[in-house]
Amino acid sequence: PSFGEVCRLLWSRPSFRYLCLGGALSSFAAYSVLNWMAPFLIRVHGMSTGELGSLLALSMGLGGGIGTFASGLLADRLAARDKRWYAWLPALAMLISAPAYFAVFSMHEPHLILAINVLPMFLSNVFTALCITMIHGMVAPNMRATGSALFLLVANLIGLGMGPWATGLLSDTLQAEHGGQSIRYALLYLAPLVTFISALMFWRCAVHLRADLARVPGA
Repeated sequence: PSFGEVCRLLWSRPSFRYLCLGGALSSFAAYSVLNWMAPFLIRVHGMSTGELGSLLALSMGLGGGIGTFASGLLADRLAARDKRWYAWLPALAMLISAPAYFAVFSMHEPHLILAINVLPMFLSNVFTALCITMIHGMVAPNMRATGSALFLLVANLIGLGMGPWATGLLSDTLQAEHGGQSIRYALLYLAPLVTFISALMFWRCAVHLRADLARVPGA
């Protein structure tokens, strides 16, 4: 099938549209935090780059990797009873991440910040494998690679392309009012809000998911 055919088919699935928005917004928050956590801890909390490197690797890298793997195992178990768990699980993960991000950027003890940040970093990777799984269930086998690529394109254009930029722009805007603390408030305003909206998108995806999975071409 051509790229246009796959796009038209997936766009006709409401669950795909919502999971794209959910994944893109989750990426927006996660990439914002990934790119700005080190400057935040250095500028606001005075941590050194040497100390910070190892701690960030543990809190962000390890937590994120485990989140991707564990969420796939858990979703497969839950989805055996109801396929909507593939969307409910990332919705729940994002719902928990929103107050966790708020706590992280509200606190004043850097080591406690890094410890608590493991939770949203773990949860921010829940959506990736599950979104790909849902897309593969919506299309014929010869459309899966293109469907996955389309989702990752949208998620990265919005997430990686806009998340760090928007956070930096907001930090610059807030600098006149908050000075060196502006990056704290930029992350505090954006990460929890965007993550919460992402949870709503995944919940809406679940509403349509079973019907869309039943409409697989050639099934």
